[in-house]
Amino acid sequence: MSLRSIILALFLGLTLLPQGWNKVDTALHGTLIYGLGGLLVVLLFLSWKELSACEFDWKKKWSLANGVRLSAILLALWFVVAKVSSPIQNFGWSEVAMMISGIGIFFIVQTWREEEQKNLLKIMLALGVASALFGIAQYLYRPESRIAGPFFVSGLTSSYWPNAFATFLLAVWPLGLILKKNIIKILSLTILFSALLLTFSRAAFLVLCTQLVILAFIQRKSLFNFNSKKIFIQQIKTCFIVVCGTLLLTGGIHALRPIVNSHETNSFLKKATFAGTEQQTSFQERFDFMEGAIQLMRQHPILGSGPFSFRFIYPKIQKDFLAISDHPHNWYLKIGLEEGIPALIFFIILIGTVIGPALKKEKQSSREECAVTTERVLLLSLSGPLIHSLADYNMNFMTNQMVFWIILGVAATNIYAKKWPQKAGNKHGITLFSGIVAIMICITTTSIGYEAYSSYTKHFEQMQFSRNYFLEMSGDAMKKNNLPLAEKYARVQVRKNPYDAFAWSMLGQIAEKNKNGKEALRYYENAIQADPSNFFNFYRDYFRVATVKNMTDTGMYADTKDQALKLLRAYPAKVKANIHYTAQTSNARDGVALAKTLGDRKLALKIQRALRSSHLLPQ
Repeated sequence: MSLRSIILALFLGLTLLPQGWNKVDTALHGTLIYGLGGLLVVLLFLSWKELSACEFDWKKKWSLANGVRLSAILLALWFVVAKVSSPIQNFGWSEVAMMISGIGIFFIVQTWREEEQKNLLKIMLALGVASALFGIAQYLYRPESRIAGPFFVSGLTSSYWPNAFATFLLAVWPLGLILKKNIIKILSLTILFSALLLTFSRAAFLVLCTQLVILAFIQRKSLFNFNSKKIFIQQIKTCFIVVCGTLLLTGGIHALRPIVNSHETNSFLKKATFAGTEQQTSFQERFDFMEGAIQLMRQHPILGSGPFSFRFIYPKIQKDFLAISDHPHNWYLKIGLEEGIPALIFFIILIGTVIGPALKKEKQSSREECAVTTERVLLLSLSGPLIHSLADYNMNFMTNQMVFWIILGVAATNIYAKKWPQKAGNKHGITLFSGIVAIMICITTTSIGYEAYSSYTKHFEQMQFSRNYFLEMSGDAMKKNNLPLAEKYARVQVRKNPYDAFAWSMLGQIAEKNKNGKEALRYYENAIQADPSNFFNFYRDYFRVATVKNMTDTGMYADTKDQALKLLRAYPAKVKANIHYTAQTSNARDGVALAKTLGDRKLALKIQRALRSSHLLPQ
């Protein structure tokens, strides 16, 4: 095994440690993101000889090879432009860094020898099996009724992501088909399938079924080879053992959980029939998010609204109370909305120019092979995250991004006769293509390095991924009654993100302490306008100031009161449906306080009863 494949595999293994760094869009800390910079440079250095021999195919300007390279380069460029032009500057940088890093890995992996690529795929499979076993043990001993493998943060109940783990498993399980030893293949597939079922991800179930149908179709000549009785029996026997093993392992673990774990146990039947409260929160809301993304996409069709902007711009058109998300639950719509329609076109071209020829090659193939070819396995692996991303977005996890780009890179190599067009006689020089890739990686590494330096030296004002640092500093200054410093930090937060409702609310609190009622009221109005359907505290503070300052006879006050009462009346029914979201906010107590502020004590009591029945308030 080569040094570069070991380094890449080790880094991929690091992403699976549950330390809060896997989720790149809102990472608790950027340690592993900063490590990407070093990884890219090392891989570029170790692969430079092969990469520098690659060139665009100038004789065939419209060749698929050129299409793959140009679309990937333009996709990376468009992400950068979208970030630079975005009004939201405290988030999004990490997503851009991850996307460009993924494309860099995609290019580099293509230059590796076939043996290196297969070893890397086997390591990814081993990591998948280990994660699945960890997840199965998790189901027995942790309180959560779904498994997330290593996709969680210990101690934070809100940071638990079974759907992201399901995406990882959908990409990894087909790699088990390349194993030659049948017993190891059967064990690997059984463990991976069982873990996938225990994620209780409905979308993942459907994608798995789709993958299995695809597998049956592409292997139909060997699977239903009645001319060769030996091959037919072997295929049927393997399928039967895997199916039975998966059902026994899953059923056994599911039955054992109540014995060793006193917490709630999920129901496969209820999941399959969309029974219970999740029908609304998990099914209907996704359609609303996607519809909203299409609607918002029209406002900024070329450069998009900026990376990670959905969370901040969607509330203005949000249909239902608490129906909010960080993304539209669709990778393609997310790219089109946040980076622009051209970026989405480049992404589709990139995927199409890799997968299209493979499908054509598969269609033209007439061989009756017993074993699944590497090309077929890679197509099957890619189908998992690509199809799953139609109904959910889990590519904001570093593991999933890296797995996707590695598989896509190996697939590209296999599709184009194991070798890209190369410039003859150029073993140690540089080509236009390799130069562009090197510049792209060096700029990305420099940006990551500067971000790491700014973070560790606490120069947060220079950071592109400051997140909510200035808002937190403003809050700390408020506690110390240092109002000028609190206002300074809050204004920096607003400047970096004018859609941040909490930053406007903080300015309102500061103005209120400075006894400037009119200004405080204006800031609270801005907070409500920025996020009108998710938090009661903005309304509570607005009405409190308006009442104290005798400013309750305006049209704005009347409209805001009607809007607040509408949300409050809908809240009791929403508590159970969105308990996971409500539990992470101060809405439980703020809703009761707001109802009392508006003089509706019956509504306050109704909300209290709903909250107590859901254990969000003490009995």
